[in-house]
Amino acid sequence: MMEPQKTSWLDMRKRGIWIVAFLVVSIGLMAVGTFMPVNRIEARTTYQELQNQFQYIATLPGIFGNNFFHSLIMFTPFIEPLYGALIFFNTGYVVAIIAAGAPTPVDAGSLFVRLFLFPHTWLELFAYALALSQSVFFAMAIVKGRFKQEAVRTCVIIAICALILLLAALLEVILIAIS
Repeated sequence: MMEPQKTSWLDMRKRGIWIVAFLVVSIGLMAVGTFMPVNRIEARTTYQELQNQFQYIATLPGIFGNNFFHSLIMFTPFIEPLYGALIFFNTGYVVAIIAAGAPTPVDAGSLFVRLFLFPHTWLELFAYALALSQSVFFAMAIVKGRFKQEAVRTCVIIAICALILLLAALLEVILIAIS
């Protein structure tokens, strides 16, 4: 029976570097989406549609389910960078749409910055960065023929991400309820 490979300090350091790199890139892609030009008429229509669906979207199952679904796709080796980039860019673009479509339009940049005042934003981004970095290590393990070892680690990290995203969703729902 094959002995499970122990994770060395150097390996953990590499993983940490990948997590930080994905965190920085995700914030950058969100910023790019935030500063894309938005048609104000379309933004108002989309804003109204979001407002009409808010009671269904802004629930613990709605927020957690959406975020966990996206994180699971980000765990998928080889496709995760493209999918993650699309999600982060679109998130930024939604910020731009909300800023432009609000009854009293606000500056998209200031709305973007305000997101980072909330703990749920950081928790979600950390969970996504964790998922993306693990998918890189999973892809490398597949190429090196160490699928089984890294698959077990991936399952553990999926569970950790689920807990982080559940906490983030709970915080977000609480913040919505008190605002």
